Amino acid sequence: MTADLSLLSGAWVCAGLTICLYSFLYRDNPLFKIAEHLYLGAGMGWLFQLTLFNVWKLKIFEPLAGGDMSPVLPALLGLSLVAQRWRRFAWISRYGFAFLMGYGAGLAIPTSIASNFMAQLQGTVEPFLPGSAAYSSFTALFNAVFLAAGFLCVLSRFFFTFGKGGMGKASAAGGYILMLYFGASFGSAVAGRFSMLYGRFAQLHEYSGPQYLYAVPVLLLGAALFFLYTRLRAGSSKKTGRAS
Repeated sequence: MTADLSLLSGAWVCAGLTICLYSFLYRDNPLFKIAEHLYLGAGMGWLFQLTLFNVWKLKIFEPLAGGDMSPVLPALLGLSLVAQRWRRFAWISRYGFAFLMGYGAGLAIPTSIASNFMAQLQGTVEPFLPGSAAYSSFTALFNAVFLAAGFLCVLSRFFFTFGKGGMGKASAAGGYILMLYFGASFGSAVAGRFSMLYGRFAQLHEYSGPQYLYAVPVLLLGAALFFLYTRLRAGSSKKTGRAS
């Protein structure tokens, strides 16, 4: 049974853009550039309409229309960034960038310290406090001691004056722990990318069926014919150039 027109057209567009993007594995080609520009253009268009209706309209135009003048200064600082486009007026954008970087740093630094430093210290010390769950079993106590020792070894790794003795060995152990962490993080990232790849292949397999009018085989054949045509055309142009 054939899918309705909306699902059918969506399947063909989705399969076509996926094949065009994966065609970069063969070589840089016009099909990949078309899909790349469509993806970037659609993304920028979506961000623009989101900014227009959720920021400009709700937080600037509507308050100003209601008599609230508080958005004037933020709007001017935001518009000052556009002055970077013209070299003569580029100095105006410094005020917007200065406010943006200062506000961003003031917002990010306390959050980073609280989440990455203080929370780590709290999670390391809490298991050793009286009445904690670490004393309930040997496994919990071992985990708490292991995590605390690993935390101290990683910290000692960043004190580069420790070269010998016990602190040097702790620093070396911290290096191995960091390598294990980076390896696990990289493996997790690769596994996530492969899961996305499997999802695309599963969808392409679904669109290969008769209910979608064999979208994937037809598009693959069209892409192969296009590459063959461009290859033959490039070869004929080279022969013509040599003959001339």
